[in-house]
Amino acid sequence: MPDNAEQKISTREEKLAVISEMTANHRVLCPDVFDAAGHLLPAVRTKLMAVKDFVQGSFLDCFPGVRINDVRLCGSLCSYIYSPRSDLDLFILTDTDLKNQEINNKIFNVIDIYFSGLEVRPRINNHRIDYGVLHKSHEKVSPFNSYSVITDDWLQKPVRREFPFTPQELYQAYAAYSARLHRLAAGLSKTSEGFLTPESQNILNKYLDELRLAAYICKIESPEHEYGLEYNLYRLLKRFGAKRHFYQYINDSYKKGLNKKA
Repeated sequence: MPDNAEQKISTREEKLAVISEMTANHRVLCPDVFDAAGHLLPAVRTKLMAVKDFVQGSFLDCFPGVRINDVRLCGSLCSYIYSPRSDLDLFILTDTDLKNQEINNKIFNVIDIYFSGLEVRPRINNHRIDYGVLHKSHEKVSPFNSYSVITDDWLQKPVRREFPFTPQELYQAYAAYSARLHRLAAGLSKTSEGFLTPESQNILNKYLDELRLAAYICKIESPEHEYGLEYNLYRLLKRFGAKRHFYQYINDSYKKGLNKKA
């Protein structure tokens, strides 16, 4: 297997520093984005609406049957646990006038692939806008801690809670969480070149998907929401690069298998 998945943030001290930043629990919503009353700063809303107009004019107009249903801001910048690294997570929600569901699915697959592949993102007040286009029924779409840019109001305003763990306790839990993933990957069947076999690719992919789903359910359904342990363990899996590393390992193994068949 390729080298250490977390080499960019490798020491205990570096990880604890990141954890402390990610679990900073502020008394007010991010002043880079919201005013004292909890509404979007007018200049921020104007720029987000410009992103919506850009997406509409540069891409969605190519699909006359697609219309924008809502534009929602969510993520850590819509909570009390934001940091200077937090992205503006912007979902442009769409619907369609077309009656053919098969064509609808193909359209939204094309749109999703296009926007998920964009690497250059605009910024507002030094926060990157991580935007994408989704159908309004997509599983990621939830009113929890989300703000409608179009109506300029909360669908559901965040509730400030206290973390039930310290940064040190979260670090220890993450060390065990990460170790289980590494042990699983290390024990899977591999080719003579060190790549995952097709069966192993499926096992690891399923395990990663289960971790993602567990974190999502925790965030949406748990009384602690984004303050819960399971959700924050998965946040660290992404922040420390392990999630990206293992999905890349699966992808590289798959491509290697295709090359051998060619």
